[in-house]
Amino acid sequence: TLVFEAEMTLARVADIGQTQYGRRQVAVVQGGTLKGARLTGTVMTGALDFELTLPNGVIEVEQILIVKTSDDRYVYVRAAGTGPDAGDVRLVTDFEAPNGSQVEWLNTGTYVGRRGLNAAARTMTLRVYDVSGVTPPTDARRTRISKPAGVPAQPWEYRKAAPTEKRGSELI
Repeated sequence: TLVFEAEMTLARVADIGQTQYGRRQVAVVQGGTLKGARLTGTVMTGALDFELTLPNGVIEVEQILIVKTSDDRYVYVRAAGTGPDAGDVRLVTDFEAPNGSQVEWLNTGTYVGRRGLNAAARTMTLRVYDVSGVTPPTDARRTRISKPAGVPAQPWEYRKAAPTEKRGSELI
């Protein structure tokens, strides 16, 4: 079931260039609209879309968005996904919606989506679907994603404090 479709305008697309992991670009959202049967609102300025294109054309994406609902509630949205190419990027989406709000139901579902990015036009679309309770057919068509040989995996561990560092009361 379609939860929402978001149409976003991009403030900029920063082309980081070729890195040790692939070609990196970062899209910064200027704003956007979000429309669905149970959820409407806006995508706040500053949302980020991190795209990595591997040498074989495979796309890896991470997104962080803040949505403001039509009843003035904020929802934190995280998504990550991949696709065989830029025209077929699929995401898994997680929500943090306020407890007790009309959109609290977002906290308990299973959500997937499709993402489209047009860097030249500075636009991005995101369609998110609720697949809670959906059982995929056993004869489903599969899309194979493979990482090219020789490309290092991105590290996901955050910086760890050195033994000489002390925890303080402020972060500057």
